[in-house]
Amino acid sequence: MKKIMSFMIIISFVTFAQNTQIDSSLSGSLEGFFTAVQKADYKNSAEYIVYSGNDESRKYLEKLNSDNAGELQSAERIGKKVKAYLDISDSYEFIGSKVVTENERTFVFVNTAFKSGKQSLNIEFKFVDVQGKYLLVGIE
Repeated sequence: MKKIMSFMIIISFVTFAQNTQIDSSLSGSLEGFFTAVQKADYKNSAEYIVYSGNDESRKYLEKLNSDNAGELQSAERIGKKVKAYLDISDSYEFIGSKVVTENERTFVFVNTAFKSGKQSLNIEFKFVDVQGKYLLVGIE
């Protein structure tokens, strides 16, 4: 019985996963975010990141507020991490995506290869669709 319950919990947590092509609005969000962080423009990079804090009325429903010091600091922290990947890479390539439903919310994970010479570092970016625009949830 415990095995069945464990299985049901896993199924309810992740109900749907599949590989998909990356659509233009999703790649556009990543490109815009990358451009902002390469310029160390964290105020603009906040436009591409979803709020994921403790306020349930905003969580995954709107972008970060760059006028809020704490939220701007979150954008800067994420941006600096991604800027480091971009700085050490000669190029990057979006190599696939998958759609996952967690707790009744749909997320898109984009697998991105940052390339430097013959080496490649694969990083997964997690997005959620907010009113037709993909916003970054985090880096997996």
